[in-house]
Amino acid sequence: MRTSLLSEWHVTSILSKRESLSRGGLKLETTNTQIATLVLRAEPTDTLLKVLSHLLSGQSFELILNAATGTGKLRAFATKLVRFNEANRQPAGSDPSKTANSRALLFDISFLMLCRITQMYGIEVILSGELGGETFFEQWASEWLKPNVAPDLLLNRCDPMLTDQLLKALTSGESDLRSGSVRWHDACFHVPAVIREILAAYESQLVSDEEVERILDTLRTQMCCLSVCAAAWLRFYIQVQPVNLKSKPTMMLDHLMTPLSLDDSKEHYRERSVLMLQIIRRLAQDENPLQGVSDNQDQSLDHQLSKLWNKILNHVKTMAVCIGFIGKENSPLFLRCINQSQELQFHYIMHTCIDFVEEKIIQSNKSGSDVRELYLGLLYSSEEVKAYGFVTNTKIKIVIIIDSTNSLLRDNEIRAIFRKLHNAYTELVCNPFYTPGDPITSK
Repeated sequence: MRTSLLSEWHVTSILSKRESLSRGGLKLETTNTQIATLVLRAEPTDTLLKVLSHLLSGQSFELILNAATGTGKLRAFATKLVRFNEANRQPAGSDPSKTANSRALLFDISFLMLCRITQMYGIEVILSGELGGETFFEQWASEWLKPNVAPDLLLNRCDPMLTDQLLKALTSGESDLRSGSVRWHDACFHVPAVIREILAAYESQLVSDEEVERILDTLRTQMCCLSVCAAAWLRFYIQVQPVNLKSKPTMMLDHLMTPLSLDDSKEHYRERSVLMLQIIRRLAQDENPLQGVSDNQDQSLDHQLSKLWNKILNHVKTMAVCIGFIGKENSPLFLRCINQSQELQFHYIMHTCIDFVEEKIIQSNKSGSDVRELYLGLLYSSEEVKAYGFVTNTKIKIVIIIDSTNSLLRDNEIRAIFRKLHNAYTELVCNPFYTPGDPITSK
């Protein structure tokens, strides 16, 4: 204007065009705005699932716990996990099925993480008092994970209608508990009642071994936390039963500790199942949770194994004729036979089994599985005897030799013997006066 390059008409035309363009750039279509809102709502849940699943992979979770312990922030970390678990214990009324499934997985993962923290660092880390003990996990852990506390094995508080609903869902396999049809914390409280009903039918021979295993597989593929709740009840139930009634609940507990091979289509199942098996195996190792630790402080492995050996002789004389512990370098640590005149023969069989154990370990390592099966099964068989093997995570081999004529001996009973022997060895190596690798001599 000042230099007469533009007339008033040109100035008015440019300003009107600029104003129309600026107003048009701010307009958004309604449909696009709705899509953006949905994306923003869905993204945090999916992102949290990926982050938590990544924490469970490999040794990430243990490293984080070690770092939190070293910096004094473990209690704060556990408290936030408790709050997170409480916030995801049931789907919101307006949640679509996909969001409800994601919240179920968040509840499942946080439950497993809290169980592992409790086992590693004690329940006091969880029961800090800050949340007043009113959250679901604090209530559940106080009953089932607190040392020297007897839970309500009769399950009088369980609602029969909800128990029947869960039982129908597990036996039919048609319902997905993650869809939100049952509140997940209620399912955790009622799963022991469901397991009790299944066990009653199992003991009455109304269901077969295969049917029980199928139901248990359905249970642990639904949500891993349900398997932990079932195992917590079974270990207490086994403790209070007479010897002749322990075999079937023990078989159920052993099956829950068996790795389940599934394809990767199960969302984040591999990471959750690894942690689930660690928790259940730790629960099963605590064979007498109501007894104080001080009662077993002065018991050597020889004392514990001799005591167990006497039980085998007194109650099931044909169960095993020889047991042996073999060290990492294949040196014998403990050998015991019923008939001393057969010791040399059985010792030769023990050393023969070592080669088969090494082969099975190599095959397991080649498979690339995250969870290695400790029980190796049948290693050696002849007309007179059969030998079964078990190897610990520290490469200690345990071999049991049984009489081949014993056709009544079931696989779950053999697993139960191995579990007891493994527990006895674990308690020994925790003794500060024992040097790992030294022979275990009888006194």
